[in-house]
Amino acid sequence: MDLPRHPKSRRLAQLLGVAEAWPRLVQLYGWAMDYAHNGVIEGDDPTWTAEDAAGWTGTPGDFVAKAVAVGLLDRREDGTHQIGWFDRSKPTLSRAEAAATPPAFRDALLGLARSAHLRGAA
Repeated sequence: MDLPRHPKSRRLAQLLGVAEAWPRLVQLYGWAMDYAHNGVIEGDDPTWTAEDAAGWTGTPGDFVAKAVAVGLLDRREDGTHQIGWFDRSKPTLSRAEAAATPPAFRDALLGLARSAHLRGAA
């Protein structure tokens, strides 16, 4: 993905009133690779967590709201945020789902979901 020229990145910058949004996205995505299970941003305040991870110092809530508006983040029903490309890249389970599911059953479900996902992508 060419973040500096990507239409969603450019639109996000415009909505935020900044010259470039892509450095914030790189910082957020890098953080997510290390700390956000399957691209899901959780915690006591997922919006604060996402904005802190992105290094956002503007008005609290703006970065996440506008990233959701342009489709770079998804707001989940449970109040967490999902980085869009994680969600579309492969089927996943939340941490709570993974912890509550016996490993053998979880692995079988994920295998079926991945097979279905690959068949649907073809």
